[in-house]
Amino acid sequence: MKKEKILEVLEKAKDSHLSLSIKVGQLISGKSVNDLHSLREDECDFGEWMNEDIAFKKSILGTQFYIRLDSVHIKWHREFLNICDIFKDEKKKGLLSKLFSSKIEPMKLDKAKFYYAELKSVTDELINSLEISYRRVAALSESKFS
Repeated sequence: MKKEKILEVLEKAKDSHLSLSIKVGQLISGKSVNDLHSLREDECDFGEWMNEDIAFKKSILGTQFYIRLDSVHIKWHREFLNICDIFKDEKKKGLLSKLFSSKIEPMKLDKAKFYYAELKSVTDELINSLEISYRRVAALSESKFS
């Protein structure tokens, strides 16, 4: 995989996870949100990328750092799904409805706020890990890539 492609994947992962976190915050604050889909960590583009050619990714990021990044990514999706489960339309199974509304019971909203506080923290950790990954890959010689 080319160096430029890896850098692009890391940048897109950062943007998409940050964007979803912001949308969840808007939802919790009472705004309607479009196109918010509940995705497991292996269903998002970055998760799919992380699970392909793992040995190569470990070689360019370092095994321990790869494992940490993967772990943080999984944790992010778990917190995200906890919130999505609260807001999802009960008639739909799988993907959430196209338009989310925050009209839910006060106790469920409090629970969502709790999960969101954790999601914000994990988002910061994920963004930081992605930025470190980006810098590591950018610093590597072209000879490490195919």
